Amino acid sequence: MQECAIVGAGQIGSRHLQALSRLKSPLRICVVDPSPQALQRSRLQFEEFQGKSDTHQVSFETSAENLPPKLDLAIIATVASHRLSAMDALFKRSALKYLILEKFLFQSTDDYHKADSLLAQTSTQTWVNCPRRLWSFYQRLRERLTGSKVHYHVTGSQWGLGCNAIHFIDHLAFLTGDNHYSILDASLEVDPSPKRQGTIEFTGSLLGKLEQGSTFEITSLAKPGHPIEVSILADEVEFHINETKGTGWSRDLAPTLERVDLDFKIPYVSETGAIACQDILSHGNCDLTTYEDSVALHTPLLQTFLKYYQTQIDETATACPIT
Repeated sequence: MQECAIVGAGQIGSRHLQALSRLKSPLRICVVDPSPQALQRSRLQFEEFQGKSDTHQVSFETSAENLPPKLDLAIIATVASHRLSAMDALFKRSALKYLILEKFLFQSTDDYHKADSLLAQTSTQTWVNCPRRLWSFYQRLRERLTGSKVHYHVTGSQWGLGCNAIHFIDHLAFLTGDNHYSILDASLEVDPSPKRQGTIEFTGSLLGKLEQGSTFEITSLAKPGHPIEVSILADEVEFHINETKGTGWSRDLAPTLERVDLDFKIPYVSETGAIACQDILSHGNCDLTTYEDSVALHTPLLQTFLKYYQTQIDETATACPIT
């Protein structure tokens, strides 16, 4: 029986537990969180999701000290401020084959360096959970865009630019195959109502350019009421996608300009998670972003957000409290 662990029993951690429970092969799963209340909520959600099935053996622990000495797969679903310490505790306790990290990876450059050092001391293959790469709709769209430079535009209300812009940067990198970019302009405002206490969130826009020529504009509006919409304009085709509704349209720009309606299903986090975990446990690989590629995508965002945070809030800060 393969051994798995989930560190962090909040909302995202509970979704990862649901993902693992979808797998048909029996697993031994340990969920770790220092909060007994969080563990109890996760247990109840799991029991409701799983029903009477006893395919998997699941335990809930308040300390990583109770993890098994060897793990096939671990998922760290803590907030960003605790991610490095969770990694450290995990590696001190268990020999680990495979690791999935949640985004936003870390809040400071120093934490990235320390995480790099931790991973360099092991042979653990590591990925970051930006799951649009696993949406079948976007996989098909990527085939249409092969070799194209695109202009990529995202807009929507209050979707958390600091926390979630990495999802769209990663999405663009996936569609274009280009992992290197620069942020040319950032027009940011502090969101007065972040979802998590002790963190910061932004509205505003990021404009940038990828190394191979594609461009982007990513906007989170302060005014409510606008769904998340993704527009992709290439030389020969354009796509307009409403992710909130799972609808949109495309149009070939030559020769007919005919518009075609799009209708697609946005998979649940537990569905894409199950695909990734099954691929990892069965084949030792998956379609999520590798840790190395994701660090390259995270770094310009962190630098931009930290610079704004230093300018507007704390000029001595070495970390930006996004999560």
